[in-house]
Amino acid sequence: MDELTRAREAAPQWLRHQNGAAETMQEILGKRKRTLTTEMREMADHLGVVG
Repeated sequence: MDELTRAREAAPQWLRHQNGAAETMQEILGKRKRTLTTEMREMADHLGVVG
């Protein structure tokens, strides 16, 4: 999440079009056992990932 957050802060439009970022977020969502943090929900929304 830290790397995705830094990338979003540096280049939000670029990150939105990166398949690897979306795949990474999908993995994070799939492995998460607790409720998502606000940061995770915002990143998933930014990347268009549904968990």
